[in-house]
Amino acid sequence: MPPSLSWEALGVPQLDGKPIAAALIVDRLFREQILTQLCANDWSVMRIEPPLIVSRETCTRFVDAVERAVRWLEKSA
Repeated sequence: MPPSLSWEALGVPQLDGKPIAAALIVDRLFREQILTQLCANDWSVMRIEPPLIVSRETCTRFVDAVERAVRWLEKSA
């Protein structure tokens, strides 16, 4: 990761050493009004909790948003 994508650059240097990629993806998804979380015991894991019944359109929207977030991260790295 470039220095601009570090915990220190984001203003939280006390988190140095923790994985940042999943946190950045969670942030990108939040910007698209998709709520996800970091797994509490492993910050390299992103948690999703979809409803029991979910439409195909919602699934497609989620997958497309994750793809955009990962592509953004790849370009930024």
